[in-house]
Amino acid sequence: MALDTAFEAAPVEQEPVPPAHQGPGPKDAGKRKAPPLMSKEWPSYHNVYTPETLADRWQCSGNHIRNMIQRGDLAGFQYGGKLLRISAAVVAAYETKNTVK
Repeated sequence: MALDTAFEAAPVEQEPVPPAHQGPGPKDAGKRKAPPLMSKEWPSYHNVYTPETLADRWQCSGNHIRNMIQRGDLAGFQYGGKLLRISAAVVAAYETKNTVK
């Protein structure tokens, strides 16, 4: 959790914003704006993981994370019917329990 907090506090490079009279350029036409790291609009943005984001963190595959949830090794929940999410608290507890000292 301390590492996540330090990562969130790190400065983020931002792309220059084109002047209002020019509008978005052709290369920006299909891009979506990324949500802020932590804000009032996205209060729980960093409180859950998708299987893919957790797999990136643990350097494994998303299917491995899904299998862990199916076996009961890791607690997950469904969001909106089909979307699988894992709470950051569950991840922290699992990492603490399974870390070799």
